[in-house]
Amino acid sequence: MDGSSNADGARKGRKGGLLQAPRGAASLGKSFAPVVFFVSVTLLSLGVFLFILLSGSLEQEKAKAESASQSQTEILEVYLSSAIREVDMVMLSAVWEIGHQQETGKINPAVLNTFLTRRQALLPQIISLGAADEAGNMRYGPGVRESAPANVSDSLYFTKQRDDAGAGLVFGAPVMARISRRWVLPLSRRLTNQDGSFAGIVSASIALDYFNRIFSKVDVGPNGTVTLIDGARSVIARHPSPEEHAGYIGRVLSSPQLIDIMNVGKTKASFSTIGTLDGITRTFSLKKLENHPLYISVGLAEQDYLTSWHRQTKIALSVFTVFAAFLLLSTALLLLAWKRLNRTMAELVLSQSRAEASMVELRTSVAVQRATAARLELVLKTAAEGIVGIGADDKITFANPEAAALLGYSSAQDMLGLTTVEACRHRLANGLLCTQGVCAIRQTLQDGEVRRASDESFEGPGGRRVPVEYAVAPLMFEGRIAGAALVFHGIGKRIEMEAELKRSNMELEQFAYAASHDLREPLRMVSSFVTLLEKKYAGKLNDEAREFIGFARDGAQRMDRMINHLLDYSRIGRSKEPFRPVDLNGVMKEVLVDLGPLIEQLQADVLVSDGLPVVRGDRDELARLFQNLIANALKYRFPDRPAKVRIGSRGGDDVCTLFVEDNGIGIPPEHRDRIFAIFQRLHSQSQYEGTGIGLALCKKIVERHGGRIWVEGEPGVGSTFLFTLPLSCQGVVSKSCLPPS
Repeated sequence: MDGSSNADGARKGRKGGLLQAPRGAASLGKSFAPVVFFVSVTLLSLGVFLFILLSGSLEQEKAKAESASQSQTEILEVYLSSAIREVDMVMLSAVWEIGHQQETGKINPAVLNTFLTRRQALLPQIISLGAADEAGNMRYGPGVRESAPANVSDSLYFTKQRDDAGAGLVFGAPVMARISRRWVLPLSRRLTNQDGSFAGIVSASIALDYFNRIFSKVDVGPNGTVTLIDGARSVIARHPSPEEHAGYIGRVLSSPQLIDIMNVGKTKASFSTIGTLDGITRTFSLKKLENHPLYISVGLAEQDYLTSWHRQTKIALSVFTVFAAFLLLSTALLLLAWKRLNRTMAELVLSQSRAEASMVELRTSVAVQRATAARLELVLKTAAEGIVGIGADDKITFANPEAAALLGYSSAQDMLGLTTVEACRHRLANGLLCTQGVCAIRQTLQDGEVRRASDESFEGPGGRRVPVEYAVAPLMFEGRIAGAALVFHGIGKRIEMEAELKRSNMELEQFAYAASHDLREPLRMVSSFVTLLEKKYAGKLNDEAREFIGFARDGAQRMDRMINHLLDYSRIGRSKEPFRPVDLNGVMKEVLVDLGPLIEQLQADVLVSDGLPVVRGDRDELARLFQNLIANALKYRFPDRPAKVRIGSRGGDDVCTLFVEDNGIGIPPEHRDRIFAIFQRLHSQSQYEGTGIGLALCKKIVERHGGRIWVEGEPGVGSTFLFTLPLSCQGVVSKSCLPPS
């Protein structure tokens, strides 16, 4: 009774230990949940705080950029207004001088030209100062030629002064100066006669380079811009500018913000937009020049003024990422340590029960191994295959009775300790001993690859050579090759049966050839007598009789064609001539000549790609192959479109793939294997004539040449017949260049 109580107590103890592990795991999950929640809330709070901080910093940087661009715009507006005012004062002095000379009676050209030259020299921004008469001819000024004066009557700054007595200071569109060949901004003032009529203009030209020099002194960063535009949003000057002024001068800016600002008549504004000329996002400040129809714009690129912000953001995100990674890693390590502690406690509780169970399993395992070894020994001894175990030193360590019987040994024990060469006298397919060539068994012992062979032989102690089919596989131990297992069986009877089957097939082909040839004579007689019967009784036969006679003659003719095709089919492979190099380009020329009348009748388009390969094979059979495939493509053409056939090839190392592609009716996918069987047709005789042998003949030709044939395409779109052929051996006579027997 005491022993029973102790055993029950031990079982209960083990049961209790097994139940404690799940309760520990549940306790772990509940205890660790607050830690996970705290870490998640901490990271989320830090992320939100960092986002708010960076967003506020971004807005501050944008505000700074807007303030800086506004200040630069104000400075440039004052400077440019002053510069234009100086030019206007010079032009007004010229207007007064011309009016004064008119009052004295007559203009003195020499005096006036000297006056204009001196006034022009006063201001560096002016590159030309002159006066034009009422017809627009430039009469006075530095560089003016009296014999061939320039005419500006078609210019806006002339026509506006001529048509409007109160125009005041007029700005023209930027133009290329005729003399200096520099881009300039023309300005003009009106000249009047004493009676108030239009007498011409005084014009001054400001070089656009002058504006660019001023703009270049403004620090707008590597990607910032300073732009001078007119009231129509056309660009007059820009810094930085392309090498060629024509690339941007006169270009109309299409920014929606700029359009809205100028439409409502604002004189100054700030906005952010993408640059029309270069696609860069900038913060712009715009201001209209005082008393002039021009606007100055300063744009600071976000990628410039946000450089510091981006750097700070990267640093902040890096610090946050490192902190988050550290916090998560610490949490994970703590969780891992907690799990390990809990698992260790559970393992300590289960250790005693596992030790007891291990003893039981060990006893069971020993018994199972003994039973397995006995079954394995029984299988090896009764196996119908010869099985040999080979050590890493190529010596036989095991052989089953079947292996000994196949090789002629009285007992498997006689093979142990021998090398494979000594025990099997392994011969290769060419009859040489494996020591004189490449031995698959020794190679497997060296590289660990599985190998198979079916055309080699073994030779036992009696000298009897046994054709075998074998497989050799490596035996691995701790990552190295410890030996190999050789499994083989004799194939002598199979070789004899294959030879007998080949002989039977040859006899069957010869019989089919003779029978088909003999059947044609009665058919020709039936057809001839039916034709004579129709001619002799032509006037006595009614329509139904003539129709029956026609059926009989057509049936005899179809049977004759079918027998003729059967003869062709049986002739394939009867030639004993060796395969030779065949240039498919020459073959295609002959085929197209034979099919020429049919191609011309159907007005078909047959295209042969250049450079078809040279293959090895039977020239006549390959010509029949291409002729059948092209004729097939022409026969099954689509009724509503002209037939198109394309022949070409795709290269390879040892074989090439050729194709015959058409735009015919196509072949449904479910029938693509069926069409290559003999007498198989997809259409009735009334739709398409034929015997159902053509594609079977093609398949036989391709397979005789060691290739395969298949079809692709879509119904209603067309078909592509593809087949493979071996490339030419280029004159080398070898077994691979001979036709299969």
